Amino acid sequence: MGTGREPLVPNSSHWGAFTAAREGDGLRIEPHPLDPDPSPLLGNFTDAVSHPARIRRPSVRRGWLERGPGADPRRGDDQFVELDWDDALDLLAGELHRVRSDYGNAAIYGGSYGWASAGRFHHAQSQLHRFLNCFGGFTRSVNTYSHGASAVVLPHILGAGEAAQALFGGTSWPVIAEHTELLVAFGGLRTSNTWVAPGGRTRHTVGGHLGAALERGMQVASFSPLRDELNFIEDYLAIEVVRFGEKLRFVREVADDTLDMLVPSMLLQPLVENSIKHGLSSKVEGGTIRIRTWRTETRLCLIVEDDGVGIPEAKLATLLDRGIGVNNVHERLKVLFGHEYRMWIESQPGKGARIQIEVPQLEVQEPQPAQVSA
Repeated sequence: MGTGREPLVPNSSHWGAFTAAREGDGLRIEPHPLDPDPSPLLGNFTDAVSHPARIRRPSVRRGWLERGPGADPRRGDDQFVELDWDDALDLLAGELHRVRSDYGNAAIYGGSYGWASAGRFHHAQSQLHRFLNCFGGFTRSVNTYSHGASAVVLPHILGAGEAAQALFGGTSWPVIAEHTELLVAFGGLRTSNTWVAPGGRTRHTVGGHLGAALERGMQVASFSPLRDELNFIEDYLAIEVVRFGEKLRFVREVADDTLDMLVPSMLLQPLVENSIKHGLSSKVEGGTIRIRTWRTETRLCLIVEDDGVGIPEAKLATLLDRGIGVNNVHERLKVLFGHEYRMWIESQPGKGARIQIEVPQLEVQEPQPAQVSA
C-alpha cells in the first residue's frame, strides 16, 4: 500500500546535498545520508517556501513603471509592483535594447558574483552571462570580496602559481588533524564557515577532523582584533535589546589605541551574556553593562561590569573555577598566556559585578615598506 507521500528528489546547495519533497503546503528536507555532520542551514528551505521575504513574481519599481528610466527621488524608498511574466519580459527586452542602442553593450552590467545556487548549469549568474553574450556582451565584475585585494596583489609577490596555491590550496584538514601541534586562527574558527562551499558538498568533515586533532592533543589559539570583538558584542546586545527593551543599556569606554590589539576570539561575549543572565535579567528596572579598555606600557586591560543584583559571596569564591562561561574564559587565558595574564572578579550583593582581565599586548602590525639599498 502506498504512503501517499511524494518521492524525495535529490538536489544540492552551497550548504550541502539533500533530498526534498512536497509535504502538504510545505517542504520536507532530508540531508544526504553520507553526510556525517549535515549543516542546519538546510532547515531554512522549509521556511523559505512561504516566507514573506520570498520574491514570488517579477516586480518592478513603481516609479520606473510610471515614469520610465532616469533619476527619481523615490528610488530606495519606493514600492514594487508585481507583474505577470509576459509583461515583465517585454519590459526587460525593451530596456536592454534601449541601453544597447544609446550607450552600447559596455553599459550593461552582468552582475557581481553571487551564491544563488550550487553547480554551473543552475548557477543564475552563469546563465545570465550566457544570455548577455548572445546579445553582444556586457561588463562583468572580477575577483571576489572574499579574497579582497589578495587575488590581485599576491601574484606580483609570489608569482601566479604560488599565489593560486596560497589562495586555494591550503593545508588540508586531514593533515592538520594528524600533524599539527598548535593551530593559530586569526578571526576565529566559525562553525558556520564550514557549512558552506561554492559548489555545494556532500560530506561535512571539518568537525570530525578538528575533534580528532583536539583529542590527539592539538592546541588552538584563536585571536581577533578588539574592534571585531566589540562589534560582535554590539550585534549580540542588539538582539538582547529586543527582549529587554530600554531596560538594557550598554556603555563603551574604549580607548582608541586598544582597538587594534589582538585578543582571544569570543573573549568578552560570555562575560556580557553572564551579566545579562545572572546580573540583570531578574532586576525589574533593568540595568547597564559597561565595557572599559585601556593600555599600560606592556598590557591590555579590559573590564566588563554591570549594576545588577551582584554575586553571592559563596559563589564568588569558586566562580573562576566552576562557572561555565567565566570558567571557559579563564581556562582559555591560562592555556594561551600561562602566568602572563590576570583575571579577577569583584562583586557585592545588590551592587553589581566587575570582571577585570589583563593580558600581554598583541597588536595588529601595519606592513612596513621595504628598505632598498642604493
